[in-house]
Amino acid sequence: MKRSFTYLMAAFLMMLTLVAQPLGMRGQTRTEEVVYTLDGTITGGTNGYATESEITQNGMTWMVTGNTTINPWRIGGKNLSGVDRPLYSTSAMSDNITKVVITNGSATATVNSMTLYVSSSADFSNPTTVTGSFSAGSTTTFERPAAADWTSKYFKLVYNITTGSSNQYAQLVKAEFYKESGGMESVATPTFSPEAGSYTTTQNVTISCTTTGATIYYTTDGTAPTTSSAVYSSPIAISTTTTVKAMGVKAGMSNSSVATAVYNFPEVYTNIAAWKAAHTATSSVVSGISGDLTAVFQSGTTLYVQDATGGLMIYGSLGKTYNNGDVISGGVFGTSQLYNGTMEFKPTSTFPEGVAGTA
Repeated sequence: MKRSFTYLMAAFLMMLTLVAQPLGMRGQTRTEEVVYTLDGTITGGTNGYATESEITQNGMTWMVTGNTTINPWRIGGKNLSGVDRPLYSTSAMSDNITKVVITNGSATATVNSMTLYVSSSADFSNPTTVTGSFSAGSTTTFERPAAADWTSKYFKLVYNITTGSSNQYAQLVKAEFYKESGGMESVATPTFSPEAGSYTTTQNVTISCTTTGATIYYTTDGTAPTTSSAVYSSPIAISTTTTVKAMGVKAGMSNSSVATAVYNFPEVYTNIAAWKAAHTATSSVVSGISGDLTAVFQSGTTLYVQDATGGLMIYGSLGKTYNNGDVISGGVFGTSQLYNGTMEFKPTSTFPEGVAGTA
């Protein structure tokens, strides 16, 4: 009888414990996970400390004022001339970010600290600022302030350079953005096919989600999708510059992160002469040349090409190596830069493979 009473009391106490614990907390562990990584060891963009370079990685576009052909990227801070050379996003990150971890490379100037600016505006007006220490070859962590909400925010990073000449720098190896997760399993982030990029013909974009039974909601006006947005059911025909965002939803699971893809349809010229005639000054507007180009000579990030209408110097990260006579077909995309009286074509995307031709 005494043993039965003991068992009953134990069961009663266990029930009290379960009732006292919120149902939403049982069996759940809140953790942080990386939702976005910016890899600073991928080269690309412009060689030069004063020129802003546009870098697109994993569906987000960043502007880097510094040397982005170096591996890792050389990101400046406020130098002796009082000029900022920051890294900043041109689109908002949809998740509620909890912390940002920067992996630092070496530095040629005295860098006492780093500052992270977080703002609801693309012009970084009224930002939240968090300062972190700097040590070459180690990481710097920026924690979200307790009262702050870092949902759908723009991020900017500045190395605070205190001594050195105007071309001193620190290096960025990687930037990782975290959000809080745990509890309910999340729907997988949707993916796009074809991938974001520059195109000359209409693209039929498909959106997929690996979570079985998930509903995909999407927008094509650049706004974040909600459950009131359009439901994806068939490929979306895109023929003008468009930002597509998608989110996966399934009952009993957390909504997925918002996936973003930007499809650019820049103005395209049929040959080198037509492109040159339209580009007589430096411009950050992306355009393309659709006709075949023949490689003449390549040295590092410089490639000389020609067609029947003239020659052109291409300067920047090509992602390819060409031999004399190789034919580059399928269209190339870039911006224009006037340098010492010569108009250069600066690539904004990886060039097509070359096909051996007449040297």
